[in-house]
Amino acid sequence: SSGVAVCSGVSFTLSLTGTSIASGLSYQWQKSIDGSNWSDISGATTPNCITNQTEDMYYRCRVTCDNSGLSDHSTSLQVTTYGNFTPPYNEDFESIVMDNDYPGCMSSTNLGTHTFTYTAAQGSYNQTAHGGTKFASFAAPGTDYFFTPGIELTGGQTYQFSFYYITDGYVGWN
Repeated sequence: SSGVAVCSGVSFTLSLTGTSIASGLSYQWQKSIDGSNWSDISGATTPNCITNQTEDMYYRCRVTCDNSGLSDHSTSLQVTTYGNFTPPYNEDFESIVMDNDYPGCMSSTNLGTHTFTYTAAQGSYNQTAHGGTKFASFAAPGTDYFFTPGIELTGGQTYQFSFYYITDGYVGWN
């Protein structure tokens, strides 16, 4: 199966579904660049596998019955990798589907405790969207950040960067 895309170098979780989670079963996650030649992922021996990648990859899990030694493989999953973006690049929060979700390959520090994303205006502290209805905010005081994905630039070129922000009107946001 296919259709899953992840950000380059960012951890994601693979989960085995449709199997019994019981004693007497062993798990080994495997990866493959071409979907034919498989190698074990070191330490990935539970029904869930946390991994990351920098290139497109296929994944599957080998489930073995400890008593009989018989094993079978899950259906393979192709995971594609978002690369760096090239200008022009524009990011907003309109693609999020729930609060504290990220658009695209964006990330942040302390999501849900000091950094937040919202699907609707909050009505307090000037928390409103610049365009559309969704936005991000910070809790103060803090030293937290939102990060965009890498943007691939060419030496010798001139680029213009801009961002929009609004303060809550309190001291310290000048």
